Amino acid sequence: HLNASVSNGELIVHNFIDLGIAVDLDYEGLLAPVVRDADTKRLGAIAGEISDLADRARTRKLSPDEITGGTFTLTNNGSAGSVLTMPIINQPQVAILGTGSVVKRAVVVEDPALGEVITVRSMVYLALTYDHRLVDGADAARFLTDVNGAITGVRQTALTLKAGSVEIPIEKLLHFRTSTINNDPSGRSILRNAFTSYHYAAHIQMIEAIAVEREM
Repeated sequence: HLNASVSNGELIVHNFIDLGIAVDLDYEGLLAPVVRDADTKRLGAIAGEISDLADRARTRKLSPDEITGGTFTLTNNGSAGSVLTMPIINQPQVAILGTGSVVKRAVVVEDPALGEVITVRSMVYLALTYDHRLVDGADAARFLTDVNGAITGVRQTALTLKAGSVEIPIEKLLHFRTSTINNDPSGRSILRNAFTSYHYAAHIQMIEAIAVEREM
């Protein structure tokens, strides 16, 4: 239920991913333009779209439709130098994922020849804030573990193929649940419930940061 929103006391679980990307406007606020149908696009296409949306957000050239209707949001506080920041949910969404600065740390890794060794790796914190009325803590933790596994899988694929360009579908990277509960005519699924209070929680996980190169 991380790819969901709350409307009029109802939880709407979306079977599509409209990905909000938080864009800092240099002390003049923040906007979250939306990459529509991100689950149908590859990382290269999404990266190009994010760059375009961010540029137009900073020059105030976005249309209202481009900053509304997101189903899940990503924010990169690391771009401002923060190692770990807990993001605030972009309501009416129910979760947001934040990334910190990539920093080099001493970590223990398994070497085939030497066993456990200490080495320097580029690491980053992922911070997930979610509405605990709708998302169980165990599910949130599994989500972060899935993200970690997907990114690690990209790294292993890159090492195995020794390729200069690696792309995977965004739905594999983010591993959103898109199963439905009760389909309504609009194609969304609705779980009826009443919500009377706010209850947010957060999980943090450190993962190894990797650079996925692509041909421009």
